[in-house]
Amino acid sequence: MLAMLSYLLSNIPTISINVYIFKTILTLCYNSIVKNPLIG
Repeated sequence: MLAMLSYLLSNIPTISINVYIFKTILTLCYNSIVKNPLIG
């Protein structure tokens, strides 16, 4: 757990970029599902 925390702290810039990309992909998927009448 502590090793994980120190790893996270040392990689904050990379993680924030990854989270941003992840959120963008999630948003795109969500929008495509909502706008697709067959799925949503």
